[in-house]
Amino acid sequence: MKKIFTMAMLLIAAQFAKAQTEKGNQTLGVNLQFQHSNSTGTNIDPVSKSITVQDQKSTSFYTGPIYSYFISNNLDLGGSLLYSSNRSTYGDAAGEQKQTNSSFGGTIFLRKYFMYQNKIGLRAGPYAAYSHSNSKFNNVPVNSVYDTKTTGDNYGAGINAELLYYPTSHLGVSLTLANVSYNHYKSDSGNRGRNSGDSVNATFLNSGLGVSVFYTFTGK
Repeated sequence: MKKIFTMAMLLIAAQFAKAQTEKGNQTLGVNLQFQHSNSTGTNIDPVSKSITVQDQKSTSFYTGPIYSYFISNNLDLGGSLLYSSNRSTYGDAAGEQKQTNSSFGGTIFLRKYFMYQNKIGLRAGPYAAYSHSNSKFNNVPVNSVYDTKTTGDNYGAGINAELLYYPTSHLGVSLTLANVSYNHYKSDSGNRGRNSGDSVNATFLNSGLGVSVFYTFTGK
């Protein structure tokens, strides 16, 4: 009798854990990322031989909702919205420069899950994204002739990998491990002209802390 009870409990536990990533389930959560840097650099003018010390401070914040649906066991399809804000300050003896950037956009993705004991694992897959940005560059004093305002559009696609952990049966947390992407951008600075280009980027854990917290709804 004891053996039968133990086997029954193990089967129930296995089915309960599997329910997190099985077909028909849904997840709803939020993405969060924060970055801050503070550095000091020294510039030497090759003509006058003058030395300028420049301080640079930068703070970035990213957030937005995320939703997915498991189209099969350990495979979900979903999308997310993103808002980001960045503020940078460059200062030296000649004055101060400030740059502010904000953007909003969305992403669609397909992710494959690789779980260990249905508690910890990896998920990875391709995605496509679009974002629109607004940037301002100001010198001190304000209203300098060098101030600029720029709008831009960015189109991207890539592959993302995340570390995944379920502290409870429904609550999950993921940490971005790596991201490889291709991006095409267009920008417009008004009288200062337009610009466009392409880039390939690879970022890893040490490039910024990206965290996603989500809740899983079972399909049953």
